[in-house]
Amino acid sequence: MKTRLQYLSKAVILLLFIQIYSHLDVKAQEIDLAGVWKGAIEIPGSPLELSLKFEKESDAWKGSLDIPIQGVKDMALAELKVEGRNISFKLPEVPGNSSFAGSLEEGDQVISGTFSQATAELPLKVERESEEQKRKEKLNTEESLAKLREFIQEGLERAEVPGLSMGIVKDGEVIMVEGFGYKDLENKERVSAKTQFAIGSASKSFTAMGLALLEDQGDLDWTKAVSSYIMEFEMQDEFASKEMTAVDLLSHRSGLPRHDLLWYSSDLSRNELLSRIKYLEPSASFRTKFQYQNLMFMTAGILAERLSGMSWEDYTQKKILEPLGMINSNFSVEMMQGASDFAFPYRKQEEKVEKIPFRNIDAIGPAGSINSSAEDMVNWIKLHLAMGEWEGETFVSRENVVKMHSPHMLIGGGGLSLPGARNFTYGLGWFIYDYQGVGVVQHGGNIDGFSALMYLIPEKNIGMVILTNMNGSQLPTLVATHAHDLFLDLEETDWLDFAYKEKKEEEDEDEKKEEEKKITGTQPSHELKAYVGEYTEPGYGSFYVSLESDQLKGKYNQLDFRFEHKHYDVFNLKTDLLAEAQPVQFHLDIEGQIDAISVTMDASVSPIHFVKEAPNLLSDPEFLEKLVGDYQWDETEIQISRKGNKLSVFISGQGSLDLVPYKDTSYKIKGLEGHVLEFVVEGDHAEKIFFREPDGVYEVLRKE
Repeated sequence: MKTRLQYLSKAVILLLFIQIYSHLDVKAQEIDLAGVWKGAIEIPGSPLELSLKFEKESDAWKGSLDIPIQGVKDMALAELKVEGRNISFKLPEVPGNSSFAGSLEEGDQVISGTFSQATAELPLKVERESEEQKRKEKLNTEESLAKLREFIQEGLERAEVPGLSMGIVKDGEVIMVEGFGYKDLENKERVSAKTQFAIGSASKSFTAMGLALLEDQGDLDWTKAVSSYIMEFEMQDEFASKEMTAVDLLSHRSGLPRHDLLWYSSDLSRNELLSRIKYLEPSASFRTKFQYQNLMFMTAGILAERLSGMSWEDYTQKKILEPLGMINSNFSVEMMQGASDFAFPYRKQEEKVEKIPFRNIDAIGPAGSINSSAEDMVNWIKLHLAMGEWEGETFVSRENVVKMHSPHMLIGGGGLSLPGARNFTYGLGWFIYDYQGVGVVQHGGNIDGFSALMYLIPEKNIGMVILTNMNGSQLPTLVATHAHDLFLDLEETDWLDFAYKEKKEEEDEDEKKEEEKKITGTQPSHELKAYVGEYTEPGYGSFYVSLESDQLKGKYNQLDFRFEHKHYDVFNLKTDLLAEAQPVQFHLDIEGQIDAISVTMDASVSPIHFVKEAPNLLSDPEFLEKLVGDYQWDETEIQISRKGNKLSVFISGQGSLDLVPYKDTSYKIKGLEGHVLEFVVEGDHAEKIFFREPDGVYEVLRKE
């Protein structure tokens, strides 16, 4: 039988136990995980950097995971348990039954344990981001920005670029958005963060995003043929016509080279350009080679139009620019010039920086017509770094951001000539490569008088945009690369010296080689006036040759050219807007007359063969009426008749044959090679015909 003392002793012990347990529980509850913890999964040879974020909500801990290099952001931790110093959670979104189990160590400043996935077990260690670390990182960032500003100022001088605007996003925050130099050099008007610049081909990322949004809502299937959406879409390559998908359009693997002169400075509409694609010669098999192709991105824009029921401009404005607060952006240089703050375009010509006219490229808009400011573009950078999240909501699916930022086509030839850069590929509207072992996702833009660059370092959560008003400038790439070096604490390279060292001797050598190819002592086969005329080709349209003061001039679209004789019937075609001369050759027909011209419009394919058109006079009904009538040659009756704007000839014993306008006042007989009728017109009718056949020339007189 237990004594009262025994019961009391047990009660005291129980009370003491409860007090100790309660004290331990309180201590457990006092553990504070709140904040950001950074570290890595120790994968042998290649640590996978990540960060964990913990916060307390309704007395329960919740957490999320970021893995920048994999595009993982704010992935929720499931079954998060905090028991004393032990911490565990699961990652249901990661395959292989992934989980973590570990504990708090080193004064509650380190979480260390094991990450498990399938059969693999790997060490995972993260450290709490302290206020001291934040302060030090902020100081390093400020020092890097100061160095970057100095680099930009020096770069503007050495590269002779009038103005530049730059925005930088780091860890979701805008840490810089500033203007440098001049938007109007002559009037010394300075660039601001709000100054609009043409971003050129950086527009391609917006077109890719537009299709990604359509795919998210089920209106587009990435794997479905473009021709099923755009019935008239047709390539010269029949297989490409049937199999081309939206992914193909957006990754430059159509088989077509650039063919840029077709659209550059053209007044053709978007749909008219689309109808010309079927005539363009490919230079590679479909899906076998990376070849930058603006017309395919234009087609992607048309695809967005067909699926959305809006113009590409309206769709992009409503679905992308407005939701992202990009209110200072537009789609045409005509619109940009109506803005309160915009930059003028410049180029360097014969060692002098000069202002040039704005170039309207609205027809090819989805490939490169957007204008924007650094202040607007940092929102675009934020969206991509956040893997499609905008202000706490899903703007576009993470899967489609990953798709845009992932390789779809290998770029041969090494890509950028940038030391430390390798593994060049193309995603959907983005270039992808490694620089100093870190992944870069970027896209530049160059259009008359402007050069731009968007540059993302996803695994470091850093992104930037650089906009300039100089034609074909390297400066945006140099600034971005220098910023990359600074923010990642890499060894600094003198990129300005690398880019702008003297190359005059190489240029002189190239000119010497070109001169050696010229055959001296030759001259054109005809008087220059014989080369004058309109030359046409189904895809490229019309090329015009004129004669002004003994100088042959050319015109294609809105581009003006001058011909410089090289040898025989070969000329060099030059224009101030294109750096290199284009070789051209005139061709003779069997009659010895100039009947065609071959122009190198794209060096990747055969020269474009334009056929000389007959003078418009030869199809004028009023002129044709002067030729109509009966003619006689010995015993042969010849009758010329007209139907509309076409002539035919009836020859007794041979029947009726169509006449095809040729040159001057001559017509070829369709189907009879070498047979030409040359009419001699005096007054209100033709007096006679010179009938040219392979075996001679015969005079045929009009019957009285």
